[in-house]
Amino acid sequence: MGTDLSGEAIAAATALAERAGTPNASFLQCANEDVPEALGRQFDVVFTSVGVLAWLADLDSWAASVHRLLRPGGVFLVYDGHPMMSAMQYERDDDLLVAGEPYFATGEPKRFDDGVTYASDTLLENNVTYQWPHDLAEILTAILNAGLRIEAFGEHQTIPWKALPGLVATDRGWVLPDASPKIPLMFSVVARRP
Repeated sequence: MGTDLSGEAIAAATALAERAGTPNASFLQCANEDVPEALGRQFDVVFTSVGVLAWLADLDSWAASVHRLLRPGGVFLVYDGHPMMSAMQYERDDDLLVAGEPYFATGEPKRFDDGVTYASDTLLENNVTYQWPHDLAEILTAILNAGLRIEAFGEHQTIPWKALPGLVATDRGWVLPDASPKIPLMFSVVARRP
């Protein structure tokens, strides 16, 4: 039998915040476009963490919400899996880098019927999940169109999880083997609200 993990996730995040010595941290569950009104305040820093973008169909709405969450002069940080890495075929046993998934945004989600997510082995009540591919141009354009100014952009050769079968663990994270051609595995953006 599946379960709704949202309440469990908020409880786990609250417990983790208390153990980390930040008992005043708060957690909210709502739709992306509703966050600014639900919180009712603005921030100096907004951060989009690893894995968020694939779950969002509409990056313009996401970036507009970020803009509304930032105070003037506030900084927006994005750190996520690179769309090129996400375009690589995962189910391979030869360690070759082969593009087998969409790189460019298609407007349509990829459908997964795994029954679990990367965050938990608990069987979900609703087995089907959807992820949207977003290319770098779509991501950066959404940020710019929201009125944010991009101050820095980076592409990175390390990743914090084993996203592809041939990756090798190092003290900096997972990397492609020395003999492999290099592709970006992660990217980062620093943007500011003028």
